[in-house]
Amino acid sequence: MALRYPEQLFYSFLTQEQHLLLACEITEFDRSIRKQKIRREHPEWCELEVMHEMIRQAFLPDPMPEWLIKQMKERLYQQRSHQLAESNRNSVHAIY
Repeated sequence: MALRYPEQLFYSFLTQEQHLLLACEITEFDRSIRKQKIRREHPEWCELEVMHEMIRQAFLPDPMPEWLIKQMKERLYQQRSHQLAESNRNSVHAIY
């Protein structure tokens, strides 16, 4: 077997489990880089909005399914409602 790239020699010594672990590590690294980029572009977004954007980008160039868009909007609405309730509860405690 002729090696076209030097990395092939390294990969040829890996077990299947090591290949899988390496793939998982690369995927996690890619996600962290993508999250950082989105956060830099949209510093006002919460973690859920960042995750929604990552999911949206995963579907590109196709649009996301309607059911998924609906579910993501509902989750964001629930989170914002919860945060507002927490904020109001903390404001009441601060007055007393």
